[in-house]
Amino acid sequence: MNEPREFLKKNDLPWVQGWLGDWSTSHLASSFGIDGIPASFLIGPDGKVIESDLKASAIVARLQKHLAKEVKP
Repeated sequence: MNEPREFLKKNDLPWVQGWLGDWSTSHLASSFGIDGIPASFLIGPDGKVIESDLKASAIVARLQKHLAKEVKP
């Protein structure tokens, strides 16, 4: 199953990707509230989901918000 890896390289998508497989046999999509593709999540350093259902226009602002929390003295 190298096809997904080749697609990511070809389209310069270096961030972590997930593959759900056949949605009809997996509970993963419904447990994370995924109802379409793509689905974006912001995951904190502790591995917990801190933002979900991110739309393209909101991603930068949400990242800045959470990164600012990490940098405070």
